[in-house]
Amino acid sequence: MATAFGTASKVLLPVAGRPMLFHVLDALAGADLERPFLVSALWERLRDEPTLARLVGEGVVEAVPMGRSPCLSAMEALDRLPEEGAVFITTGDHPLLTPSLIEAFLARARRETADLVVGVTPSGPVLQAFPGRRRTVYRLSDGGFCGCNLFYLRGKRGRRVIDFWRCVESQRKSPLRLAFTIGPGALLRYAFRRLSLSQALDHLSRKTEARVAPVILDEPEAAVDVDRPEDRELVEEILRRRGANPARENATPHQGMDAHGLPRG
Repeated sequence: MATAFGTASKVLLPVAGRPMLFHVLDALAGADLERPFLVSALWERLRDEPTLARLVGEGVVEAVPMGRSPCLSAMEALDRLPEEGAVFITTGDHPLLTPSLIEAFLARARRETADLVVGVTPSGPVLQAFPGRRRTVYRLSDGGFCGCNLFYLRGKRGRRVIDFWRCVESQRKSPLRLAFTIGPGALLRYAFRRLSLSQALDHLSRKTEARVAPVILDEPEAAVDVDRPEDRELVEEILRRRGANPARENATPHQGMDAHGLPRG
């Protein structure tokens, strides 16, 4: 995507006239989250981006080196944080995020006793809202689900799931080893649609010795990220319908905006 659109990094891909990373930062800044926001990226390619440099200098963003995979990038950031704390993780290619969506997810995730909470959306409303658009769907016995790139991780046990996923990523080119790591029984049940969402997460919980639970979101836009040029077109269409940047709409008058267009406070 970066090569196709001539940008130094995918997260700087222009969406509705702004790098899509800034749409994500808008949403984070408008939500009730602590700063700085740890951003994992190819920072050697972002040195000439003045707005990002200012955000780092002012303590809004902390630069984290990018790993060789999304999982390793997350682990690099987690190594900088206290092990016992709770962490919210999302991705830089999710420009439709809003403060209200983040806070709705976190409000429900914090009520869970799980070590890792993942956001998912039923695929039916997603496919109905965006007919003819390709979306990744996990087809389970109790219906299809789309991932939302929203994760709430707490404590050392939550990090075990990230470590397990690192093993899965490293074995993706070896189907036999991958099947052994995940468990052939679970893979067969998934292939024949005999595995439900709760059963899949229970299986992951047993493999990692950390409890994993879902938060099911009803908002189809939560499942839209930018992996292909047609995704970018869809996001820009949605943003045009909104008529304004979502984080700016959610900023209260006393917050105002800082020099970067991020809500104050």
